[in-house]
Amino acid sequence: METSDVQSIDSIRSLRGAVLELGHDWDMAVQEIQFSTHRIKEHFTATLPAYWKSQTRAAEQSLAEAKNNLSRQAGVSSDGNSPATSEARQRVQLAKRRLALCEDKQRAALKIALQLEQACQELAGPIAEVLGHSSTTLPGAAGFLETLIGHLDQYAESAVAGRIDSARDQNADLKAADRDVAASATPSKDSETT
Repeated sequence: METSDVQSIDSIRSLRGAVLELGHDWDMAVQEIQFSTHRIKEHFTATLPAYWKSQTRAAEQSLAEAKNNLSRQAGVSSDGNSPATSEARQRVQLAKRRLALCEDKQRAALKIALQLEQACQELAGPIAEVLGHSSTTLPGAAGFLETLIGHLDQYAESAVAGRIDSARDQNADLKAADRDVAASATPSKDSETT
């Protein structure tokens, strides 16, 4: 088995923290996208069509009133060319243009609402994929890194303990060697007598 010199696993801890932070950031971004999408969808599928529908009703009512006013003016005037009749005709024409504009805007709003609904449905898939990564994949990767950090911590501790034991053994060997050298350098009592 090969060994390695694990001295610091701070970079792996930093990576784990970055993975968790990325998951949180993705969650926040998806929530903002969903909130904005909901507001835009609400505006273009409900608020805007309702506005133009009410404007169309108001324009229809204005046109009806302008036509009634024109009828009254034409009935009062003998030749139908009085200034009041002319003004009533202009109001009818303005009311018709306003009604046409409102109907065009109402049709456009409904078309936009349909296109936006389709775009939101197309966006739902990628959003779900990002949510899957941020809620499952990234936390899983962070868990794997946490397990790896635990194993590396244990390895580093055992490697340090092994180095300490090795240093003790070397120290004991050196002391034994020193005793042997000291013992051989000291003349024994037998050699002194001769």
